[in-house]
Amino acid sequence: MENCLLPVQRITPDDDFHYFFGYYDKCPWNCDERLIIAQRSTFMDRDPGASDVLQIGVIDTANKCRFTPITSTRAWNWQQGCMLRWLPGKENDTIVFNDRRDGRFVTVIHSLTTGAEDVIGFASYDIAPKGRDVVTGNFARVHASRPGYGYAGLADPFGDGRAPAKDGIYLGNLATGDKRLIFSLADALTVGKVRPGPEAKTWFNHFTLAPAGQRFVVLHRWASGGPKAGHTGFLSRMLSMDCVGNDVTVPIEDAKISHFTFFDDTRLAVWLEAPQRDIYGYYLVDIITGDMQKIGGDNFLSDGHCNYSPDRRWLLTDRYPVENSTQPLFLYELSSGRCRQIGAFTSITDMNTSSRCDLHSRWNRNSSKICFDSTHEGRRAIYVIDASQIVSG
Repeated sequence: MENCLLPVQRITPDDDFHYFFGYYDKCPWNCDERLIIAQRSTFMDRDPGASDVLQIGVIDTANKCRFTPITSTRAWNWQQGCMLRWLPGKENDTIVFNDRRDGRFVTVIHSLTTGAEDVIGFASYDIAPKGRDVVTGNFARVHASRPGYGYAGLADPFGDGRAPAKDGIYLGNLATGDKRLIFSLADALTVGKVRPGPEAKTWFNHFTLAPAGQRFVVLHRWASGGPKAGHTGFLSRMLSMDCVGNDVTVPIEDAKISHFTFFDDTRLAVWLEAPQRDIYGYYLVDIITGDMQKIGGDNFLSDGHCNYSPDRRWLLTDRYPVENSTQPLFLYELSSGRCRQIGAFTSITDMNTSSRCDLHSRWNRNSSKICFDSTHEGRRAIYVIDASQIVSG
């Protein structure tokens, strides 16, 4: 491990708001990398309730990083925001986010040029590369099962049902507004070897499409005894299938599964812990066969949010605090195996709650800059690191 701390620039205003982008699996930059989409709140130290409004806007990096509000949402959380992202194929003009309108969670497609909106009758989780097909789930059920990843404001129509046959994974179409169930929670009980017991409530979350958009993975989770707001108290396994719910595989079970990022259409890096199998760390896993190999040796001491650079030369990851409240940031070079710590940031949020502020580091589109959220200056803010001096070498 090498120390190579890089300069950090805060790109959000020093005002009375708290700014963040959200999860680590989306790019906040537009195509020409002038604009960065962001979200802001008037508070930072509790989970959002049904009446709390989150503002959505853009940061203009060519105009002194001025933040301009655009719209707002009532469907959000601290970990993933409102699933704000650029619409694939229209990354210079159109944003997509989730909202709660007229008693339902919806997807909003918003043009920055005209201000026009299309409202689609379901909330989106991940969107395929052509900007049309969506894989998604039940955000109300996630909110009731694992607070911090769903949305407040609506009850789960399937309540405490253990594994409903009428709820699960949905395929949606942003062009037509159609949505259909392709794989249910009941279906999940028929695959794999490690399955929930009869007392456990089950749910799906972290739907993630492979780069080509033909296949996706999802975490099948279950727990007993009420909502699980922290990092423990539930079990997980990873399912993989095509986008109509067929050709189902279970590449990972019998292990603690955390954050992951696709390397290509059949392999992803994922944090795994299974002491009984001498597994601990990041592994490159084949989503069809489950074959795996360790990444990074002993460089990574605990779970973090991993993210491959667009050119697939680097693995970027933060790390949860191990002995104090400091969150380090690492760049790992795949070809050489060299690992560099490029930053360390002290969190003022309680890392055991769903309102914590993870760094959630993510790349720009040409693998030269890194964006992350942090509270090390006393409030939630968005920061950028220019990593070109390392990654261009």
